[in-house]
Amino acid sequence: MQRIIQAILILGVFFCASIALGVSVEFTYDQDGRLTQAGYSEPEKSSAIEYQYDQDSNLEVRVPRGFETEVTLSIEKEGSGNGTVTGGGGKIDCGANCTATFDINQEVVLTATPDEGSEFAGWGGGCEECGADANCTLVMDGNKTCKAGFEAAATPSWQDITEMVTTNRSRTLYDRIHRAFFVLIDVGNPSDEALSGPIRMVLTDLTIPVKTIDGVGLTPDGVTDDGDPYFIIVPEGESLAAGEMLKDLRVNFELQRKRLNFGIRIEQLVLPPSPVPM
Repeated sequence: MQRIIQAILILGVFFCASIALGVSVEFTYDQDGRLTQAGYSEPEKSSAIEYQYDQDSNLEVRVPRGFETEVTLSIEKEGSGNGTVTGGGGKIDCGANCTATFDINQEVVLTATPDEGSEFAGWGGGCEECGADANCTLVMDGNKTCKAGFEAAATPSWQDITEMVTTNRSRTLYDRIHRAFFVLIDVGNPSDEALSGPIRMVLTDLTIPVKTIDGVGLTPDGVTDDGDPYFIIVPEGESLAAGEMLKDLRVNFELQRKRLNFGIRIEQLVLPPSPVPM
């Protein structure tokens, strides 16, 4: 009795799915009037559910390949970053659960969430049509593998632009009031395009340390990883216009009995390009 009920259920699912898919169904019976086959056909393929009976008239059912009532969705994560993919009514949490089964033609919504320090780069595989949208809706009309790309978040870095600008410095001057050496530095943009900030001036290979004098000259904004002092000369949100010259940037140095020498490096904070969608 249980097998008969299972057969009826399978036939019902088969019949409803066939109508949904727009295919034709034909039933075949044996000489005893028992159902032996439920065949379906469409322009490019055909198949059938077969019903067989043993010597005790127990029913056995064979569901053909290509007409499964359940299909599998698998998630694969790619890239240099990290993140999770969730959805499918809680069946997918990848993370840990990256494979789940769904009813044929069931609509599944997936959401890609990058971890801190990562960015979502886009979908591939069975979800390719969703592009870079973090939310992807797909119809499970067959087994599918969706690829989710996560890349390490772009980190801004200082780029040496010394060759793109002009720099000039005065001879070493003496401030009797503050008992310090100082120099005046000019930084210009000879190009036809503006240089966006932040831009900093780094002093390298100093023979005498920089000195801070309140209200007089520039105050260092920090030191590089190499320990060189730097000064922000174009703040973030501003720019050094084409042809513009920053004149007489005063830098103070301690008063010591040695020759003052140093190098000048001009750097611009640059953000790498965002990850290219998969």
